[in-house]
Amino acid sequence: MRKLIRLTLSLSLVGILIGGVAVASVPQGASYITPAEALSLPKTGNGFTNASWAASYLKTYPAPNLGDVNTRAGSEALTAAVFWLAGGKSDAALLSATRAFILKAPGTWPSGGQALNPMRGLGGILAAVKLLTDAGQWSSGAKLPNLGNITWAAFISNLETRNLGTLNSRWQTILGTAIDTASNWGSVARFSLVSIAALRGDQALFDRAVGLVQRYMGDLTKAAAFNRTASYRASWDNYGSPAGKVNAGIGRLDGTGRDGVVIEDVARGGTDYCATCPYFGATGSGLTYPLEAAEYTWATLAVLRHAGFDVRSWTSTALKRMNDWFQRAHSGSTTVYLYAESAFSIYKNDRWYANRLTGGTSPYGAPVPTASGPGGYLRSQPPGDWMAAPGSTWMSG
Repeated sequence: MRKLIRLTLSLSLVGILIGGVAVASVPQGASYITPAEALSLPKTGNGFTNASWAASYLKTYPAPNLGDVNTRAGSEALTAAVFWLAGGKSDAALLSATRAFILKAPGTWPSGGQALNPMRGLGGILAAVKLLTDAGQWSSGAKLPNLGNITWAAFISNLETRNLGTLNSRWQTILGTAIDTASNWGSVARFSLVSIAALRGDQALFDRAVGLVQRYMGDLTKAAAFNRTASYRASWDNYGSPAGKVNAGIGRLDGTGRDGVVIEDVARGGTDYCATCPYFGATGSGLTYPLEAAEYTWATLAVLRHAGFDVRSWTSTALKRMNDWFQRAHSGSTTVYLYAESAFSIYKNDRWYANRLTGGTSPYGAPVPTASGPGGYLRSQPPGDWMAAPGSTWMSG
């Protein structure tokens, strides 16, 4: 009997120790935010006002459209779920509206569209469902009215391999995209993949998703190298990646202007690395697409940190080095953060998230208030000046 107890204990410890970090098998804590953290979020201020706007919007029972490349459905669903938790789970009308909004989302994209559109929204939606599931307020038997009235359980059972759009022959499924690319598409897909695994309690898929995220952050012992995109430029890649591949998503530690760069997306501007040029040579889309990749990476790492992983230490603090690059790359006094904030209102969230996810105190300059209304939150997350406001314990410490 004693041997059996020792064996059971040993097997249990194998399930909860990963790389020296206490992690349960498909950790119950693999959620975007804890209830205690939600209760710490401020009840006043600009960020709260924007979160309240999203919550009130969902109470009008709008029709989500995941076929829209600029969809905010994911951030709206997640913001509403967090807002419900922050209010002590007392707003029954908001809970009902949030569930209805989520259930109407699947199937609102055209089969001939690009898979990026629904993937941009699904990450936040899945993270919201995880919060409601943890609170005992989600039914796997709920029907999806825009997807033939199949149940949520049926939808989530194969979501990672479900074809979400045929416009791009290479990236059509969440799993395939997460494996294939280190571009913003891959970052978007990996947020959904982690959430799918956590919702299903799928240990093998969860481990695979974590390995893909670690590879993206620069751990070359995990997963396999990604395939290059048409935008790839070798001058930005300081890994010496093999032909047709890119070894990681974040530039390796070397102290140059490529240290911490988002390798694939910085090349979207069509220019090469230049050590002495403004923004190290990056221009246009090469200054904004990296921040979209960062947004979904931040969301993914928030889930994994709550699952027990020390994400801040991964690959020579790759998370911090990525955030630092957006500050180091500049033209005069205009950093990438400032450039993006002036170009698109959603990027006013970024320095809030960058500061909080790296555990710093405004190392990237004093963040600005987010824009009002739907401009106040990202494609996948709630307003940054709500989540990372002074007094909030979300991802702190």
